[in-house]
Amino acid sequence: MAKFFAVIVAIGLAADLKANADSKSTEPGGAASPFDFVDLPSSPAREGYVTLSWEPYEAASRYEVVDGGGKVIHSGVFPQAFISGLSDGEYRYRVRAVNASGEILVQSASTATIEVSHWPAIYVWPLLGVGFFVVAAVVFVIVAGERWASTEEVSR
Repeated sequence: MAKFFAVIVAIGLAADLKANADSKSTEPGGAASPFDFVDLPSSPAREGYVTLSWEPYEAASRYEVVDGGGKVIHSGVFPQAFISGLSDGEYRYRVRAVNASGEILVQSASTATIEVSHWPAIYVWPLLGVGFFVVAAVVFVIVAGERWASTEEVSR
């Protein structure tokens, strides 16, 4: 009885998954449905870099991330892009799936809007000073240790 119930549940789950996949892969009229970004980073991005992820598209050979001006800023085979070197401001991105012959199969349904606002200088300069002090202290300890070790060898 338990095996029979498990088989029915498994068949029911498989049918639900197939129906869900079919509803995602096509829209009314048979057109391919758009895919979209997932897990967009919180805004504002403080470090000047972001990682964009999107749902994979089965027929895609590669993906292109396009900025607001239409320039391709990333092209790759994985459904993820790391974008760095961003100055303060607002950036808009779309992703598109491209097949092996370079045809655009589908474009993201929405635009990823990323706001970049670096840490204010009031936080940066004190931390930079602390970092300088730590590096200077480490260099001092290394030099002093080397001198102490060389004087110990001479006295032996």
